[in-house]
Amino acid sequence: MIVLSGASLVLPDRVLSPGTLVIEEGRIAEIRSDAPSGNHPAFAFHGHYIVPGFIDVHVHGVDGVDTLDADPGAVAAIAARLPCYGVTAFCPTIVACGPAALRGVLDQRASCPRTSKAISSVPNTTALSRPRACAAHAES
Repeated sequence: MIVLSGASLVLPDRVLSPGTLVIEEGRIAEIRSDAPSGNHPAFAFHGHYIVPGFIDVHVHGVDGVDTLDADPGAVAAIAARLPCYGVTAFCPTIVACGPAALRGVLDQRASCPRTSKAISSVPNTTALSRPRACAAHAES
């Protein structure tokens, strides 16, 4: 269990400030306006905001890795790098390309999890650190 308290929590209909966010097994279990209860250690985030993860619908690449790289693990590598930017789901995006390159990206997308789970082929990642790869986005 992870307890984050004191921050302003950005919710769909309001900002709860201060708020307490309880995370269990990688999911939000509770949102409260009062201080944390129980004997669980809490992390104080006074003066900070906690926001939902971002869904980026247009990702060609990040940190020098591109969806059209010849590397068959490019999309997984992009997924491994996006969490540090607050991205929890993304659409791998390609520009106009040949059929073989398009098939390569679509195959990579198909092998990515549809939920935020770790991909065992990418070292040092956990279920909490892997964004979901949504549908591929093709520009023309």
